[in-house]
Amino acid sequence: MITGVTPSPVRVPPAAATPGGVPMPDPKPTIDPAALRSQFTAIAEDLTRSDDKLTKMVADLRTVGAGWSPYLKGLADRLQTARDGFRDLGADGPGNELTARLGNDVLTIAEAAGNLGMVAVYGGRLASGWAVFLDTTIADVRAAASAIKTPPTPPTPPTPPTPPMPPAPPTPPTPPTPPAPPSPSPTPTPPTPPVPTNPLDPAVRADVLQAVELISQSMSGIHALPVDDAGSAATKDARIAAFNLNKEAQLKLESHFTGTTAPAVLSDLRRADALLEDASWQLAKKPSPDGRFNGVDLPGALRDSQNAVELLNTLAGPTIESVPA
Repeated sequence: MITGVTPSPVRVPPAAATPGGVPMPDPKPTIDPAALRSQFTAIAEDLTRSDDKLTKMVADLRTVGAGWSPYLKGLADRLQTARDGFRDLGADGPGNELTARLGNDVLTIAEAAGNLGMVAVYGGRLASGWAVFLDTTIADVRAAASAIKTPPTPPTPPTPPTPPMPPAPPTPPTPPTPPAPPSPSPTPTPPTPPVPTNPLDPAVRADVLQAVELISQSMSGIHALPVDDAGSAATKDARIAAFNLNKEAQLKLESHFTGTTAPAVLSDLRRADALLEDASWQLAKKPSPDGRFNGVDLPGALRDSQNAVELLNTLAGPTIESVPA
């Protein structure tokens, strides 16, 4: 398995003084430049290993395993946290161009996670473009690490001379080793039980897989729009198209909201349907009836759509292989 490196905490809030017993407002957390640089360095190393593995999978025509989708989503979440710290530190140049590129890189990895999840469901192979799709992201992450300036390390004080050690006492003779007890009879290994088949009803599974494909098409459309779009007229048709794809996926899921569907399956279908409903409201300019959403939020719509895809992929069952180490 490819294991992500857990980043060091970046935000270190300073202690707030309270003179005269008067409560002071919480201070704005500061950024530890060294920890933030280490976080970007670790992400760059993980992205490079992933890029090498994907390049080999393209060359060897290997099928995609189920572990790639959650692994890339985790990388996208880590890069989002590092990108926010980079922005708050003010390490970018005029125009904040690198900060904007890092935001687009987060969406690129998140969209790739959804696409690989769908490819894994069908047991597909990767096209040649997957061998280079992380190159720009890796370059941006390395540039961010280089742009972070850390204070110089103070010189290490000289080590005092070590006092002479007293002479060691003579080593006593080693006692003879007693004979080893006889080895017990080996315990027979029980046979490996067979892998159970997917208990999901075939008709439900077919509609779940079709819903995943529709949601992935919707995510591709959302990703093509500007990240900071607030509902302009230029993006209206694309947002409506993504909205309709999500609604079509919801209809596939809602057709199984019946008493004949197993309770656990019905619960997952309703959760995925609710996530798609949230994503649809974040594509619209008008507020949602419950007041949780008020205007266009493309990153939020993409995040909720991705969460629905992961839930439905898990419900559809295991695929050919997991992410290789």
